[in-house]
Amino acid sequence: MSDESIPSVVPVPPFEITELSGQQKSWLLTIEPNYLEFEAPDGTVEEVRRSEASTRIKLVNGWFFQRGVSLTIEGKFKIFKFPVEAFDAITDWVGPPTMDDLKRALRQRFAWVLPLGGLFIFSALPIGELPLEPVPLGLGIGLLLTGLASKIYSHRSLFLLDSLWFLCLSLWTVWYLTLEFSGFRLGFLLIQLLAAQGGITEFRQFAHLKSENASNSP
Repeated sequence: MSDESIPSVVPVPPFEITELSGQQKSWLLTIEPNYLEFEAPDGTVEEVRRSEASTRIKLVNGWFFQRGVSLTIEGKFKIFKFPVEAFDAITDWVGPPTMDDLKRALRQRFAWVLPLGGLFIFSALPIGELPLEPVPLGLGIGLLLTGLASKIYSHRSLFLLDSLWFLCLSLWTVWYLTLEFSGFRLGFLLIQLLAAQGGITEFRQFAHLKSENASNSP
């Protein structure tokens, strides 16, 4: 949709938002009909036009991290925490995600699964005196199949399958923790649970789409 086709609306007054960095800096967000303005503490303004919002703005509102917004500036990500009113306003401005957004989200989510699935399978093979490891073998096969499916279909249920994979990986990690506690492994478990929650969040984000089983072909 071009900027010219957007109807005129009353600009939304600036909101104070918090950059989740070491210093927790406060920015100002101004919502105009056709663009957003992110004003840094030093007065620098980053403008995001509506036509580029789908590639530069990502909304996150899950169980572990609520009302978060990711902004891409020159290839780098900045994460912000929004108050309720500001998050509702930017959500209305961005609008519901499209099928193109679903395809883009699937590509980003599953970009790493094929090589990682192959690594799991390779590590499970009975090479030399090592025994066959059924758990990593099953995880690897599941990851490969899910990754291949994401190359063929754009379906939001793939996010649930990915979350299920992370939950299975989490159970495997919990089993190792019962055998021997490790702070590193505990941190890895938290990352796995966050990844599982992220898949559920993305599944819910695209709930309104009707043509969920459209092909990935252009």
